[in-house]
Formats: sequence, structure tokens, C-alpha cells
Amino acid sequence: MRFGGHETFHIRDGWLRKGLSISGVPGENGLLSPEAADILGVGGNMIKSIRHWLNATMLTCGVTETEGKKVTVRSELAEVIMKHDPYFQSEATWWALHVNLVNNSDFAFAWNWFFNDFKTNRFEKAYCVESLKRSLEYNPSLRCPAQKTLEKDISAILVSYAQSIPQLNLTPEDTKDCPFLRLGLITFSRESGFYIPQFGTKEIPSVMLGYSVMASGTEGSADNKDYISLSIVDAVSRRSGPGRALMMRAEELYDFALKAEQELGEEWIRVRGMAGNRMIEIKNAPKEEWLKRSLSNEQSQLTSWRQKLDKQLLKVG
Repeated sequence: MRFGGHETFHIRDGWLRKGLSISGVPGENGLLSPEAADILGVGGNMIKSIRHWLNATMLTCGVTETEGKKVTVRSELAEVIMKHDPYFQSEATWWALHVNLVNNSDFAFAWNWFFNDFKTNRFEKAYCVESLKRSLEYNPSLRCPAQKTLEKDISAILVSYAQSIPQLNLTPEDTKDCPFLRLGLITFSRESGFYIPQFGTKEIPSVMLGYSVMASGTEGSADNKDYISLSIVDAVSRRSGPGRALMMRAEELYDFALKAEQELGEEWIRVRGMAGNRMIEIKNAPKEEWLKRSLSNEQSQLTSWRQKLDKQLLKVG
């Protein structure tokens, strides 16, 4: 269980891609070297933050040695993203990284707590911090850090996700928005000072239903080794599962499952009614396979579009 580590910086556009670009490099040109900040063109505290976020989003998974030199290990998920979405442009990539944060209580405990245990329709920042503190103090098995550390973690969550209403009039040069803002999970009323979690229907890639189920663990009823079965109620209440990570209630999640079944096909997702209880059957494939399916399809569509554009340009020429 870890708090802080991000040096008060939220994830910024380009950081994860830059960090991964030198993560598998040993020695003085690698992510762990004292020169890493200069190589990536960031500050000393920023490189510490980049290392933290790569661990927290599960893009890196520890350190090994190559020829006597330490090197950061990329996860299988990182390899999928670097192959199919190297510039982190896909919405599916960012939804997957968000789900990973919600599941990573070791490096992102506050994220895990916020999306699983903090249940309120609207709140102020101070109330959120105090709720996290009480939750830790009431559990003898958990360690409660200093108040300032809790405040920094909650600040990082809110600045990462909360869209201001009305929006600030900033030029692209002025803003350093976190890509998670695009997910639309929290809004912040500048007039009232309240944050409002955004439950409801969202534009979420269909693969995220399966990804979030597999990321949160495969416990539950399994009719066979090829599929994981769970009820809509379980999918909503499951810790770090689709209901909590994607912020959907039962009816919204059911509609999302129907959409996913239609788009992905019954090979990947099946929606069934069993004894009056609506069930989802999820293909028992690693979460990386779920994301890969989405990213590879996007990549194929982009390639096809470019080929058609090239043909049109040749005709015009």
C-alpha cells in the first residue's frame, strides 16, 4: 500500500510514451539512470513522477539486471500499446490505464479507495480527504500517512479527472491537462465548489467491459474454462469491476453489455437471462488481449483510411 510517489504531478500528455521509450534500456541511457531527466527533457522531480505513473498504471513491473546493469521491465500491456498505439492516442488505451489505477492498491491506494469506497453524489475536496483519513484510521490493518500526503493524493485524483464547469478559457500553451479528463468521470462546479461523480451512459470502447472484469480478477461462477459468468448485480458491485471503475449503474451497465455483445460478437461477450437474473459471459482472455483487439482494429481502420486517401490523391494528381 503506497501513497504519494507522484511528486504532486498528475500524468501529462506524452509522459508515459516518453518513459516507455527508454524503460527497456540499461545503463546511462535508461529510465533508471541519473541522466534520465535530461534524456527526456523534464525536471528531476518529473522523472520520479514518470517512473511512479508507469508503475501505477502497470506499464512497468519491476526492475531486472542486464549485463550487470539495472533496467526497468515493461509489462505485457505496455508491449501491446507500444505496438498498436505508440503515441497513446486511443481512448481505449486511457480507459485501460484508468482501470489499472483503480485496481492497483499497491501504487495507487487512493485511486482504489476513491472509485470503490467513496460513495457520494457530490462533495468538496476537504470532505473527500477527511473520508479517506477516517477510512484508514478505522481499519487497523491499514497505515494512515500524514494529512498532507492524503491531500496530495486526492488533489492528484481531482486534477486528473475533474472537468471544470464552466470550462476555463485557456490556450493550448497554457494547459497541462491530464488525458484522463477526456473520460468524463467527474465534473467540478466552479460556482459551488463541489465535485460531482458522473454516473451514467458514456462513450466507452466496448472491450472495456471485458477488460475491467478480467483486470479485477476472475473469481465468480465459471460455466467452463472459456468464459467467466457474472450477473449484472455482481458486475456493478464487484470491487474495481466495470460498475465501479467505469461508474455505471445496473441499467447503464446492462445497456453497455448489449452494445458490447453487438459490436464484438458472442465470441467475446454474451448477455443472457438466467432464472430472472441477467447474466454476462465474458471470454476468459487476458486483459491485454481485450485491449489488443480494440487497438488492432483501430490501427487496421486507420491504415485502410490512409490507403483510400492515397488512391484519391493519386487520381487527383
